[in-house]
Amino acid sequence: MDNYDLIIVGAGPAGLFMAKELGKDFNVLVIEKGKVGDTTKFWVVSNKNIKDNNLYDCVINKPKWCVYRDYTGMEAKGKTNSGNPILDEHKVLKKWAKEASDVGVIFHENCGFIKFNYIKTGIKVWTTKGIFKAKLLIDASGESSKISRKYKCVKPIGYYSCYGGLVSNVNVPNPDEIVMLDYLYKSKPRKYWLIYPLSKSKAYVLLYQFSKRKISFSRLKKEFGFYINHISYLPKMMKGYRMIELKYGYIPSFEVKKRALDNVVLVGDAGGLTPPSFGGGFYTILSLYKKFIRNLKKAINNNRLNMEYLENCVRLPETYSDNFLVQEILGYIFENASDYQLRKALHI
Repeated sequence: MDNYDLIIVGAGPAGLFMAKELGKDFNVLVIEKGKVGDTTKFWVVSNKNIKDNNLYDCVINKPKWCVYRDYTGMEAKGKTNSGNPILDEHKVLKKWAKEASDVGVIFHENCGFIKFNYIKTGIKVWTTKGIFKAKLLIDASGESSKISRKYKCVKPIGYYSCYGGLVSNVNVPNPDEIVMLDYLYKSKPRKYWLIYPLSKSKAYVLLYQFSKRKISFSRLKKEFGFYINHISYLPKMMKGYRMIELKYGYIPSFEVKKRALDNVVLVGDAGGLTPPSFGGGFYTILSLYKKFIRNLKKAINNNRLNMEYLENCVRLPETYSDNFLVQEILGYIFENASDYQLRKALHI
């Protein structure tokens, strides 16, 4: 039975970021149910995030404007002061995986997490590839986390269901406009189209909607195919398009009960660290995780791995807590506001 200082469940952005930093000081194992570097998501961040995390080589476009348009023809347009670089998601994950490997982190791909039990020296983790021991378990397995669900760490408020992809052979109206958002008349739940341009002929195009429950993959796929031919400028823009890579998933909006147990920390979607109202979980990773990691290093070195101490290690600053409340309010507005109320809010 192999022993580690810590085990990370999940090799998405949260897990890999933790691994590459904590692997500099500790013996780390990452278990990933699929293949390291695979993802159905992509990310848009700020210029500051790029600078602070040295991601210049992962930027594929830097549009300057954000635009909102609705079915009435109303438009709201603003210049992005902090910049909104669009990242090559695969390059980011491969970069971080290499950095983790270079400091000695061990990866087990196609390895599913089953359960954990407490032992005198920490925890014992059961996986589909064997049993491992560690002092600390970091759960970065996403919004469907087994640990979060079992211990009732978060309570779902709703989900942003997304479906679309990276498409080519399209006619992008303006590659300098990062988001053109067009909601559909009297639809329930409200549906939005988000277009993140990479060039005149390539973009990420997604159907995006908020609801209390997840919308099924089959329904999202069906609606994407239907509306792409029936809403404002999309038929002209998307005529003859080619889907390069499918992008889909659920961005959870959670009420967080706890982000830690004894010898266990939950990060990313598993820990409710995903505020859609200001950039999603990836923004939080780039902005806050270095502080979390400094705190966790102290906890491991001082063997202070009880729930209360670990909870403080991943506690959000007060300003971020306020923004997490904003996401709940925005979700309510997106789902329940009248057309008039939504237009007024966007103008403000």
